[in-house]
Amino acid sequence: MTDKEKLRIYVDAALPYATSIEHLAKVLYEKYEVTIRITNKGISFKLASAKQAIRGKCLGDDYYNGLWDKYNEQHVNLEIQTRGR
Repeated sequence: MTDKEKLRIYVDAALPYATSIEHLAKVLYEKYEVTIRITNKGISFKLASAKQAIRGKCLGDDYYNGLWDKYNEQHVNLEIQTRGR
């Protein structure tokens, strides 16, 4: 099994339990030792045993666009809530 296949399985298993991207990162790290890095270019995933991270874009559109949109939506909502106070 390749690292990409493992990451897809791990993310698919963790998504139903995650309430946010930050929570997803916590679940992935605690259960599978996968770290998530979010930059202005996107999301990348790194297995503890891997030397290099794999971008969500390389895993497929569901893992890149879906998660990236969810992340941006959460932060836009947070910004709006913060500004409204």
